[in-house]
Amino acid sequence: ITWNAAVAAYAAGSQWQKALCLVAEMPLRKLCPDVFTWNAVASACERGGQWQQALSLFAEMPLTKVCPNVISWNAAVSACEKASQWQQALSLFAEMPGRKVSPNMVTWNAAMTACETGGQWQQALLVFAEMSLHNTWPDVTCWNAAVSACIKGAQWELALVLFADMSSGKVCPDVISWSAALSACLKGRQWQKALQIFSEMQLQQIMPDDLSCTAALSACDKGGQWQLALSLFAQMPSEDVICWSAAVSACEKG
Repeated sequence: ITWNAAVAAYAAGSQWQKALCLVAEMPLRKLCPDVFTWNAVASACERGGQWQQALSLFAEMPLTKVCPNVISWNAAVSACEKASQWQQALSLFAEMPGRKVSPNMVTWNAAMTACETGGQWQQALLVFAEMSLHNTWPDVTCWNAAVSACIKGAQWELALVLFADMSSGKVCPDVISWSAALSACLKGRQWQKALQIFSEMQLQQIMPDDLSCTAALSACDKGGQWQLALSLFAQMPSEDVICWSAAVSACEKG
């Protein structure tokens, strides 16, 4: 327990090298790492961006007669996802049913985000649809990943359909969801739709972030709404170069 606590402490502090050293020292002390030990150090490597090391630890677990649980699988899938290794992440994810391990929401989120990061919108939608087969309802992170994957895949209309389904479903869109919807409108040159969504966002009392404000300003610029652009610019939480450029451009057109 003491060794596990020490490994977990290093893991929580993102000190993956020290966590690895402790695990390597355990056999010398005639101690056997258990699933909690392996999970802690693998998670430390995942958070430290050491995806290959995390996979190496994951592969080593069965050799020490330790059966990986869902937390172990999550660490491996998430490590690949964060390193933009979407193919490896999905390969591990697909392997889980054969190993009698049921994915939880962390697993689904990692798989969805891996697809989104890799620009694999079709694969993202397949994973998204598969959730219902497991009696799992997507959370806001999964929905956001699906919408963003469609945007990156130049499927802006599909992205807006997903956003509309999300809004009318069991999940409340967050600021990331609204910003993604605005980005989809810009991709499709739907300036009026973008301003409509931004207005709805404010009615829902969602505080716009820099991304959503910039998207709204760009919509004003493209749509020739210079007065609205100035009004939005005054309300912005911060003002970056892109925002200034969009506001100035809208005014020049007015």
